[in-house]
Parts: sequence; C-alpha cells; structure tokens
Amino acid sequence: MILPAPLQVDLTPEGIQQELHMILPAPSQVDLTQKGIPQETRMILTAPSQVDLTQKGIPQETRMILTAPSQVDLTQKGIQQELHMILPAPSKVDLTQKGIPQETHMILPAPSQVDLTQKGIQQELHMILTAPSQVDLTQKGIQQELHMILPAPSQVDLTQKGIQQELHMILNE
Repeated sequence: MILPAPLQVDLTPEGIQQELHMILPAPSQVDLTQKGIPQETRMILTAPSQVDLTQKGIPQETRMILTAPSQVDLTQKGIQQELHMILPAPSKVDLTQKGIPQETHMILPAPSQVDLTQKGIQQELHMILTAPSQVDLTQKGIQQELHMILPAPSQVDLTQKGIQQELHMILNE
C-alpha cells in the first residue's frame, strides 16, 4: 500500500500537516511554513506560504491531493478507489522488465520492482514528485505495479515551469 492503513482526510489548516505526512511519510513531521516545506511536499504544494485549507481557501495544488470526501478507506480493497480521489486518472505504464519506458525511470527508482513498504515508500514517492524531466504516462498499462499510485491515464510534465498544471495531470486527470 502507498498510504499507511485507513486514514481520515482533514481539510482544516490543522489537519493538512498530518494528512500530507500520511501521503509523504517522512522521518520528521511535515512543516508547511514558508521555510519548512520539505522537497517532496514542495513539489505537490507549490504555494510557498502557509496552506489555507478552509472551504473557500483551499489552494488549487492542494485540492489536487486532498480532493477526497471526509473519510478515506485505505484498506487492501479500498485503496484503489480512495487513491483515485487523490490520483483520479487511469493511465497505463508498461512496467515489465523489458517494457519499461525510459521516462518511467523518473517515477520508479527500480526498473522492475517498486518497494512500497513502510520503509521504501518515502524514497519511491520522492522519485515520483521530484522527477526533473518530462514524464509521459500516456498509454501502456500500469494496473500491475503502479495501479496503487497512478490508477488512471495522464501525461505529466514535471519540468520546473507549470508544476501546478503538471501535477494536476498526475493528481486530477
């Protein structure tokens, strides 16, 4: 699983820190202040200032992540549907050992196997969120290894410019 078992999404300013920590498990707690945003989080929340998650103040980039209703079921059976709220878009990536696209390496640190265990997830997500060049996730079948992460089709440009729009491709298409 990508996220530590069932979790309840709290969209209040107080709740975002804990929720992001569940999405991006880091040894230390996630600091969303201007100077304290970790690299992984900064790739998702491109707003440099404190994140306002009030009903009317939820930044666009944050909404891409926490678009789910109040409760999220991350059990074995529920994770695909619930993550769809975070990453709603069916894309296909061929992750077979022989068929791994070059751009996939930006997402997966390993060519054929992804470690999504408690210890491995931090590194894996880091690769997903910090890819420097363009990642094409269009077509090619993911449902195997990455179906937990990217349960849908999309094209993602993770270059510097337009990060919000590109993450929208990952998180909301």
